[in-house]
Amino acid sequence: MHLYACNNSMENQAFCNNDGDFLILPQVGKLDIQTELGRLMVRPGELCVIQAGLRWRVSLPDGRSRGYVHEIFGSHFELPDLGVIGSNGLAHPRDFEFPVAAFDLDQSKWEGTDARSTTSRPGADSLTSIVIYKLTGKLFSYQQNHTPFDVVAWHGSYVPYKYAMEKFVPLACAMKEQCDPTIYTVLHAKSKTPKVSLSEFAVYTPKYITALDTYRPPYYHRNMSTEMLGMIYGEYHGSVRDVQEGCLSCENSYMPHGGQ
Repeated sequence: MHLYACNNSMENQAFCNNDGDFLILPQVGKLDIQTELGRLMVRPGELCVIQAGLRWRVSLPDGRSRGYVHEIFGSHFELPDLGVIGSNGLAHPRDFEFPVAAFDLDQSKWEGTDARSTTSRPGADSLTSIVIYKLTGKLFSYQQNHTPFDVVAWHGSYVPYKYAMEKFVPLACAMKEQCDPTIYTVLHAKSKTPKVSLSEFAVYTPKYITALDTYRPPYYHRNMSTEMLGMIYGEYHGSVRDVQEGCLSCENSYMPHGGQ
């Protein structure tokens, strides 16, 4: 899990993560994300997934932004199996949005030194742009004589996407039991162990019990999974007493937590 904060757009700069997938959650300020396959405008309350191996850059329409980034390795995010829920519920496939192909015509140099160094290569021009790759946790860069965003068309399913979390259909009933957090899952990534997720991304929407006209907080409990909670907007009255917008809390595996 990463926290990010930025106040400047990437001009002639691009980034590519070869290590894994990024799930990006802006908490303040929109992100105008340009990828090889098109653009995505992502606002607070939306999530964006950019898979490994894709080049992209970010512009800041609102001038500044901060939020969360969840990085996974060796797997990809996908919709969970609905099981006994049936065909409808949780995150609907039709609500996910994908970019339309877009391209730039730019023959200016995209070049840079090793991203870990500020010195230029012998004979290189003044460095005003850079293309950075992350591989095995290290940053590298290379040069090319055209923009990386020149793809005029694409097809397939390996494509970035976004999802508005207010469209999530919660199925929780907290009248008698504390349900497993899996019922709030938007996306999950499979691990190499059968029936065990590498990671699950869940969203908590407003809770209420229509039949009893009351609210029952989760009782003291513990889970196998480690829970990371980030507040985008709203209020939360669970195990952490005072979660502010932009905060990140952690409940480690098997540690007791819950309302008291």
